[in-house]
This record gives sequence, C-alpha cells and structure tokens, in this order.
Amino acid sequence: MVTELLRPSPNAPEQRFDQWRDLVRRSCGPLNVLPGDDFAQGTIMKGQLGGMHVSVVDADPHTVVRTERLIRSADGEYLYLCGLLEGSARVEQGERQAVGRTGELISFDSTRPYTLTMPEKFRMIALMFPHRMVGLTPNGTRTLTAKAWSGLSGVEALLFQLLNGLSRHLSELSPSTAGSLGTSVASLVSTLFAEQLRLSPSEPCAARHSLMLRVQAFARQHLSDQRLDPQLLAQRHGVSLRYLQNLFQEQRTSPARWIRDERLARCREDLRAPHSAHLTVAAIGERWGLPGPSHFTRLFRDRYGVTPSDFRKSEQLTAA
Repeated sequence: MVTELLRPSPNAPEQRFDQWRDLVRRSCGPLNVLPGDDFAQGTIMKGQLGGMHVSVVDADPHTVVRTERLIRSADGEYLYLCGLLEGSARVEQGERQAVGRTGELISFDSTRPYTLTMPEKFRMIALMFPHRMVGLTPNGTRTLTAKAWSGLSGVEALLFQLLNGLSRHLSELSPSTAGSLGTSVASLVSTLFAEQLRLSPSEPCAARHSLMLRVQAFARQHLSDQRLDPQLLAQRHGVSLRYLQNLFQEQRTSPARWIRDERLARCREDLRAPHSAHLTVAAIGERWGLPGPSHFTRLFRDRYGVTPSDFRKSEQLTAA
C-alpha cells in the first residue's frame, strides 16, 4: 500500500500549528482546527483500504470543529469511526456528547456539525468511509454518533484489536491486501452498528437501519451463492420484496444492483490479488456468483469502464 506521512516542518516552529491545520484539512476536509496548550508536534499517516480512508494520528492537544458553513463547502459525506490508542477524545454532535479513552471507539458524522477535542497528547486511528459502505444513510447514524464503546469485549473488542494492529502495519500492506482488508473492516463495522441499533429500539428508525445492516451482512456472506437474489433476501429476513426494495431505495439503489456491485467489487479485488493469479477471469466471476464469461465481462466493463482481462493486465504492470 502507498501510505503518506504528513508532519509540520521542524524548521519553522512559529508556523508549526498553521502547518498542522493545513495537514488536518488536507486529510479530513474543511474544518476549524484550534490549538491546545503547548502544541509542538503532530504526524498523520494516511492510507487507503479500498473505499475506506485510514489515518493514524499522533499529536499534541488540539480541537477540530465542523460547522454548518464548512459542511456546505465540503465535497463528500463521510462517517468516522475512531479507535483511541493513547490518550482521550471528547466528541460533541447534536445534543449528544461522549468521552472516549484509551481502548475505546468513538463515532461521528461529517454531514452534521461536530466538535472533537483531544485534551492531551494522543494517538488515534480514524476510519473515514461513505455511509453506503456500511449500509447506512446520514439520517441512520444519529443514534450511533457521539457515543463511546469499550473495546474490551464482543464485536467492539474484535474491531479495536484489528484497528490497533492496522495502526502498526498500515504501510506494509499491498494494494490487493488493503482492498480485501477494507471489505472485512467494513463488514465488522456494519456488524457493530447493527448491534448498537438493535439495542436502541426506542429510536423511530433504528429497527429499519438495523434490518438493513443485517440484510447486507447476510448477503456479503453468501455472494458466491448464485441463488442469492432479492427474493431470497426478503424470505430469509421475514419481509416482503417490496419492503426490501424500499429499504435499499433509501440508499438510492436496489437489492439486485447492490448484490451485483458487491460481487463485482469482490471480483475486482481478486483480479488484482497475487493469490488469485492462477484463476482465470471466468473462474473469478463464477467464484462470486457471476457465471458466464461474456456476462461477467459485460457487467464488469459497465461498472469499471474496462474489461476484467484488461484490468488484470494493468494491475500486473503497475505491480511489476
């Protein structure tokens, strides 16, 4: 994986925080960045896990603020999940606030104003990803943000340990490994959010969002099964096909399109992965529920603008 290490210049101490402000904005988009007491240093290591951005931040105290005006000037909508490796952080969003400490996870949403304060020297790994990557809409995250979850047990522990390891080995990952790992991390994040939504039955939309996450988790586990289709998803989850279609419509897609795109994404990962080099293009398509070479090639070209064979060749040339 190609990672990027960002840090202020050591040769201009009087400009160090101004440089840090620019680096934070470069990584996270439009933000107000305010210094804490005695800010002296900070580093950001950036990487990519498929469609998920990863930043490992090690810095002195400071605060970042996202306002309505800054939201309007942003060019993307993202959900954040952060693991506190050292130190603490307080997040405020809407009428909620929470303090995350070492070993805990916190979440916030870039589509609504928030304040994130690190009152002491800290080390954090932050995942930044589109809502659709974990099966949510911005409205569906309101019960998930400005909360802290302990990383000592359950899904939270699995996810925190994964993030902890990722913070140490991010620069060692190959692009193909990073893409596959991004899919696994997104699935685990979806599982965490689904569990948290299930525990919030009093929230009006929590049941719908929780169902959506469970449906997508089931589908991801069965993408290789050619029998997987919207009708099967509806039957397995005790809802009508029409209700299922309405759920996916909230994310501006359909069950059939979502299944197809997930399958194509897995095929794309395998086409660029050295461990799948012995498989033919047709075998990779069939492996992920897309049998028929011409059918698979047409779908892949429509989605990515290039045939599977040409994509594989370009990836091999890039890696050489």
